[in-house]
Amino acid sequence: MKKIYSLILSVLLLSFLSSCEEKELVQISSNPVPPVVTQPANGMVYEFTAENAELPFNIKWTNADYGFTAIYNYTVQIDKLGNNFAKPVKLGTSEVDSFIYTVDRFNGAVKKLKFAAGDNPEIEVRVISTVSPVVDDIYSNVNTIRFKVY
Repeated sequence: MKKIYSLILSVLLLSFLSSCEEKELVQISSNPVPPVVTQPANGMVYEFTAENAELPFNIKWTNADYGFTAIYNYTVQIDKLGNNFAKPVKLGTSEVDSFIYTVDRFNGAVKKLKFAAGDNPEIEVRVISTVSPVVDDIYSNVNTIRFKVY
């Protein structure tokens, strides 16, 4: 009986040891490259009207680089100039390097910043890159645009 237990224990131990394979670790760059907002360009002025409501309003950026291949999630935010994104409006998320809104939806998002029709505020746009809950998010540059609210 002792031999059977010893044999079973040996088989279990051997199978446990053989199943432990060294897993490849992902090396995260100590200096990850943040995304860069390329559109809308810094300093652009937009004066849309309700007649342009269905036109696309594109936001584009370069991809982040954490030093390894992964699917990155990007969050696009806007806020009032000088507010340091204390109370931003989230436009949406994307796994690619662009986000397409309509002029009407962007106008509505700007109104959430407490601007009214006829206002011509300066708005800041940025992108946040997320790869994992255990890796710090990285933030893009901030582009400032002027957008006439209708």
